[in-house]
Amino acid sequence: MNVNKYHFIIVAVALFSISGLWYVSTIIDGGKEIETVFSESETAYSYDIETEVETDTEEVKEIKVYITGEVKKQGVYSANENNRICDIVDMAGGFTDKADIESVNMAEYIKDEQHIIIGNVDEHIDKSENSIQNSKKDNLIDINTADKDELKKLSGIGDVLAQNIIDYRENNGPFETIDEIKNVSRIGSKLFERLKNHIKVS
Repeated sequence: MNVNKYHFIIVAVALFSISGLWYVSTIIDGGKEIETVFSESETAYSYDIETEVETDTEEVKEIKVYITGEVKKQGVYSANENNRICDIVDMAGGFTDKADIESVNMAEYIKDEQHIIIGNVDEHIDKSENSIQNSKKDNLIDINTADKDELKKLSGIGDVLAQNIIDYRENNGPFETIDEIKNVSRIGSKLFERLKNHIKVS
């Protein structure tokens, strides 16, 4: 074999071997780099997931509320701050037939140690009627304390009759009933019928 040709073959084999080793090294290093990047990405992703889960699973505080009145099962119930009064009414079996559903705000959020009272519709009616009656009484003129100008607001009472009423109570003491006003000079039964629904005695 020619010596020059032999040297050429040896150099070619050496270069090929070096190239092969460099290629393999590059693949291995590149694989490690890719693995490192993927590992870092996976770590970041795992951290985000974990953080989100911790936020979504925030602990909700348990509270106690007491409900009485017109519900089927009065008592103390466990709930949380996200519940409303309507939820507690449901826990208590709902309203009775006598429940005044307007006695509470059903959409209101509950609070710890809160006492919810469901009113009775009959009591609500009684209170309304009493309020109307009291309002009417407040508009009545007290013939024992009214001055002359107040008495003149009554139908059929002028200066003279107003003064007669004042003179009567000063001389005889306060009126004990409204009917007694008929004893005042110039006030008879006919005028009394016009006055009786507008006067009172204290």
